[in-house]
Amino acid sequence: MDSTIGEGGSLVALMLDMEARNGRLALFADIIGEKITIERSALRARAVAPGVAGAVGAAADLQFQMAIVEAGAAYEVGTIGTVAFDVLAGARYWYQKMDLGIDLAGTVDLGDLAIGRGRAIARSGSVDWIDAFAGVRARVSLAPNHHLELRGDLGAGGSRFTWQALAAYAYDFKTTNGVTYSAVIGYKALYVDYVQGSGRSRYEFDMLQHGPVIGMSVRF
Repeated sequence: MDSTIGEGGSLVALMLDMEARNGRLALFADIIGEKITIERSALRARAVAPGVAGAVGAAADLQFQMAIVEAGAAYEVGTIGTVAFDVLAGARYWYQKMDLGIDLAGTVDLGDLAIGRGRAIARSGSVDWIDAFAGVRARVSLAPNHHLELRGDLGAGGSRFTWQALAAYAYDFKTTNGVTYSAVIGYKALYVDYVQGSGRSRYEFDMLQHGPVIGMSVRF
């Protein structure tokens, strides 16, 4: 995937995280949307004899879309100094859709006569499943207006195994009318091992997604 995207594909990913807290109890939700587009083409031509030449061309267009919706609750079990510890549990819904198009074309040039033939193949399909998870979280107040969050969880259900880890730092840069605006930077990793079917109908998604998280937090 890394090499293919670098040669003409594209990757778009958006994430929205929400949390509502009342005392020790908090409810949270997380939505992730991704779209990967890969386009590749190739052409091979060869002269097999004087006045006889042939060419074969192929073009592929792949679109992979994924949505992940997470919801759950967290409960503060205690504090040590400026660190608050939460236990959390919830469910994570996965939806994936793939559209694949392949165009094949071949020509034979016999001097003044050219013979050509082409074929287009299109396939699409989707899968979805739900995993339950449980984990822990630490919320650290480093200094006034400086906050750190560390989170980890494990789960399974529709998939064989899944885990998530997050480390994020937030800086409160403005408070107006009871609304606090924060800049957030961190790193997130999300892994899942999902298998469905067998033989030619087998589908497996065994992947670790990870990367930096940059955004803005609004608390009110």
